[in-house]
Amino acid sequence: MGNAHRCGIQNDRIVRAGELIRDLIIASAADERQQNAATERFARFFIVSAFVDPAGEKLVASCPIVSSEFERLEQHNVVRDEADIASGGGTKRRFGPGDGE
Repeated sequence: MGNAHRCGIQNDRIVRAGELIRDLIIASAADERQQNAATERFARFFIVSAFVDPAGEKLVASCPIVSSEFERLEQHNVVRDEADIASGGGTKRRFGPGDGE
């Protein structure tokens, strides 16, 4: 996701993919504590991958590969009813940039 941002993928697509990931987190977490921990991990990975290391000490994914993998992610469909059941009522709000920080 962070690489998608770095590679210029449109913000609305990134937000939709973030919502998909949030739904997947909700569907797979056993409770709110696990949801929060998974969201925090996701946010850390997003931030780390969103910016190129000026010292060149970390690997940078190529934008064509990032774009291809992002498109694969967008193909996933979450059955909202399952996410609602797993979370005890579903996503109450939209995914946002500050989630997990």
